Amino acid sequence: MLAHGTTTVESKSGYGLTTADELKMLRVNGRLQASQPVDIVSTFLGAHAFPPELERERYVDLVIHEMVPRVAAEGLAEFCDVYCDDGYFTLDQTRRILEAGRAAGLKLKAHVDQYAPLGGADLAAELGLVSADHLNYTERPSMRRLAAAGVTGVLMPVIDFAVRHPRPFDARAMLAEGMTLALATDLCPGGWVESMFLVLQFACRLHRLSPAEALLAATAGGARARALPDRGRLAPGCLADIQFWDVPEFEDVIYRLGHNPVRLVLKRGRIVHHR
Repeated sequence: MLAHGTTTVESKSGYGLTTADELKMLRVNGRLQASQPVDIVSTFLGAHAFPPELERERYVDLVIHEMVPRVAAEGLAEFCDVYCDDGYFTLDQTRRILEAGRAAGLKLKAHVDQYAPLGGADLAAELGLVSADHLNYTERPSMRRLAAAGVTGVLMPVIDFAVRHPRPFDARAMLAEGMTLALATDLCPGGWVESMFLVLQFACRLHRLSPAEALLAATAGGARARALPDRGRLAPGCLADIQFWDVPEFEDVIYRLGHNPVRLVLKRGRIVHHR
């Protein structure tokens, strides 16, 4: 990721589904933070799926009463996230977990409307989440509510492509309704991608973003989705996290599929990668 110019990464837990394994994943994020120059933003996503050995409400109780307090007490994550979708966490379960996260001092985000419109986008707006991911089935009235609430919509064009999603997200509608958008890789078992340039290219070709809109979503939008106002733009007071590209003009970044234009990366003003 650093070789492709990324200097801040959000890393979520969610593949352990036991207290010990969820905490382990978040501790690994801490070790990664200390061992290389990329900033790691940790998100607790214990509510990503249900372990088969536990009844679902028992697992929700485990997340609320054991995992969230441990994560917060040990300072292992900045965010609490929930996968609210058909077959996963219900709207009521999502609300209870997010409220527990907020009470513990964690900032909030959620996966919503990826495969079914359960009302997750409206809940995200009601609770004032920092961001809401996916939004494939989000209708325009809910987009307007997200915009009014200042919730950043995080879109992941490569995962929609990788899984042949039946309803790709509608980025143009979200922009028309006034939403702030972010782009993300969603590097996961369903879609391994380290390059935000590939994400930009897919966003433009498959979802009709302009190159400038895609760049803004990948930089300032991404920073806003992580509640990090000190990065994502070149401005006084911001970190000097800067990429230097070897391209004749900006549009080449979108035109050349799979191309990595990065020649030099600065992190806080220091050279951390060059080729």
